[in-house]
Amino acid sequence: MYAFLRKLQHIRSGRQPLRWFWVIGMLFLLLPMAASAAPTAQETSCATEYTTQSNDWLSKIAEKYLGDPTTFPAIVAATNQMHGQDATFAEIVDPDMIGVGWKICIPDLESAQELLVASSPQPTAPAQEGSKITVTDALGRDVVFSQPPERVVVAGRAVRITAGALFAFPEAKERVVALEGRTPAVTDFISLLDPEFSEMLLFERDVGPEQIVTAHPDAVVLKSYMADKLGTPLEQLDIPVVYVDFETPEQYFDDIATLGQLFGNSERADEIKAFYQTRLDRIHRSLEGLADEQKPSVLVLQYSDKGGEVAFQVAPSSWIQTTLVELAGGTPVWKESALGSGWTIVGFEQIAAWTPDTIMIVSYGSDPGSAVATLKDDHQWQALASVQGERLYAFPKDTGVYSWDQPDVRWILGLTWLAAKLHPDHFPDVDMIQEVYAFHEQLYGLDRAAVEASILPTLQGDVE
Repeated sequence: MYAFLRKLQHIRSGRQPLRWFWVIGMLFLLLPMAASAAPTAQETSCATEYTTQSNDWLSKIAEKYLGDPTTFPAIVAATNQMHGQDATFAEIVDPDMIGVGWKICIPDLESAQELLVASSPQPTAPAQEGSKITVTDALGRDVVFSQPPERVVVAGRAVRITAGALFAFPEAKERVVALEGRTPAVTDFISLLDPEFSEMLLFERDVGPEQIVTAHPDAVVLKSYMADKLGTPLEQLDIPVVYVDFETPEQYFDDIATLGQLFGNSERADEIKAFYQTRLDRIHRSLEGLADEQKPSVLVLQYSDKGGEVAFQVAPSSWIQTTLVELAGGTPVWKESALGSGWTIVGFEQIAAWTPDTIMIVSYGSDPGSAVATLKDDHQWQALASVQGERLYAFPKDTGVYSWDQPDVRWILGLTWLAAKLHPDHFPDVDMIQEVYAFHEQLYGLDRAAVEASILPTLQGDVE
C-alpha cells in the first residue's frame, strides 16, 4: 500500500501520465484491504516526555534517547497517538516543522520497535541484478543503487552550481523532484529548462534531513563540503548521498562523469565534456608558445557596496578565479598574497602596489558594469595604469546571479571571455554573443529565440 501511495504521489507530480479514473478506482479498491491488514494500534506510553528546544531535530532526539536517528518516525507516531489522548502533547504533521516548547512522547525501545514495524512500508520485490548501478562520487566512494534513482533531490549550499550541471542532462527534468530554492533567479533559470518546474518541491534555505525525507528521495546530490552537516544525517536515515565538487575545471570533468553514471547516460556526459574540451583546446592552441613576459599581470577583484561602503576582496589562490587567469594567458598578481580559505579584503593601497596591467571587476550583488563606471570616475582609480590604459573590465554575468568567474557551468564562458580580453590578437574571431548561443543550445537545448528572450536581456558586464 505504501508503495502504491508513493507511486500516486509521483503521478500527481506530473512526471508519469496515467489515466486518473483508473488510479482513483484502484485506490478505493485497495484502501479497505489496507485498513483490514493494518496492525491494531496499541495503547501508547512515554518513557520520556520531552520539551523541544531550539535547533532540535527529531533525528537528533531519536539518536539521544533511542540510540538510532532513523527511529524518529516512532517518536512521531507515539506523540501523535498521545495527542489523541492528551491535547498537551503536540501533533506532528510535518517531521521537519517542529516548534520550540512542544511536548513530545519518546517511547521505550520495545515500543519504538513496534511502532516502527507498524508504520514501515511493505517490502517490494527485489530489483533484478542487471538494474544495479554504481556511482563513484567526488569523495571517491562507490555508491551502489539497486536500480536507477528515479527521485533525485538537490540540496545544501551552492545549489545553483549543482543544479546547473544536473539540468544539462535531459533526465533531470523527469528525475529531479526537489531542490533547495535559495535564490529566485536560480529557480527562474531552472523553470526555463523544465516546463513542469512549477510542480517541483522547493525547500527553504538550510533544509534539514527530516524535510528532505518528505520528498522520498532515491538519491540526494550535495557538494562535498556538506558531508558533515547534511550528508551524514541523511545517510543515517538510509538515504543515499552522491557528492560532487564542481570547484575546478578538472573536477568538472570528473563530476560530469559522476552525473552521467547517476542518470545512466554516460554518452551525454561525454558530449558535455567534449563541449568544454573543444574550447579549452582552442584557447591552448591560440596561446601556445606564449612567453612569460607576454602574459599581462591581472587582478580579479570582487566589488561590494553593501551598506553604502565600497569594499574589495581577492579570492584564495586555489580558487577558480586564479585558474581562469592562468589558463587565459595571464599572471594573477594576488596569487602569493591570497592565502586564506575565503575572500580576503584588500585596500586601495595594496591594489595600487600590485600595479596590475589589467583589472577584472566581479560584483555578485549588483551590476558589475555600474561598478566599473563608478571606479572610472574615482580620482584615485584614475591614477592606475590599468584605468588609464582602458584595461578595467566588468566580468560578465547573466540571469542576475550567474557570474562567469565562479565554478558554475558558465566558467567556460568566463575563460573564453577572459582570454579574448587579455589577448585580443590571438582570438580575433571570438564573438561572445555567439558563444552564449552555443553554450545554452549545446548544454540545455535552448534555441536562439529562447536565448534572445530570456538570457541576452539579463547579460551584464563587458560582454562584447
